[in-house]
Amino acid sequence: MAMKHKAFIFDYDNFASQLKEILINSLLTKQKWDLIKFIQHNFREIKDPDQGCPLDQTWEELTSRNNVCEFADFALTKFYEPANNIGLNSEWQETKEALKDIFEIVESDNIILGDPVGMNNIYFNPKKTGSYFQTPQQIVSNIEIVNHCLEKKPEYFHDLKYLLFMLKSAANYQKGLYITFSSGNF
Repeated sequence: MAMKHKAFIFDYDNFASQLKEILINSLLTKQKWDLIKFIQHNFREIKDPDQGCPLDQTWEELTSRNNVCEFADFALTKFYEPANNIGLNSEWQETKEALKDIFEIVESDNIILGDPVGMNNIYFNPKKTGSYFQTPQQIVSNIEIVNHCLEKKPEYFHDLKYLLFMLKSAANYQKGLYITFSSGNF
């Protein structure tokens, strides 16, 4: 089954100031307690990362209880709406190939994906399909790159229009993006 590119407008700046350090420390120590405290403290703003619905008091039953990334997956929803996917879906590979053809770059992954969060080869990746982030500054830079590509070869507009829509949607809110993949229909 083909992987589907999912992207969400993401409040990266507040994530960076409120959760990023907790997330990285939890990944490195394999301890979930600070993530659970974060979820409890922000409970009204946390949602089910798969369905987008508010949590009830049995939310921990949705996790395997020992996987730090699963708890972080819940905590992260404070900064985006899981029901508002604006990703490239199954067309992401074609978009990646178009960028390579136009711009002759292998770094097209950074424009389509972004950067992982973590360190020492330990990264946030709750569903084992990849999880990436773009800051608001990266969004602006990536829009400039895509526009430059289209100036060089406007015939590729059809191949890049959804990427441009995704990036401009985040830029309109002065936000970043959270990008992941799914193999299912959600």
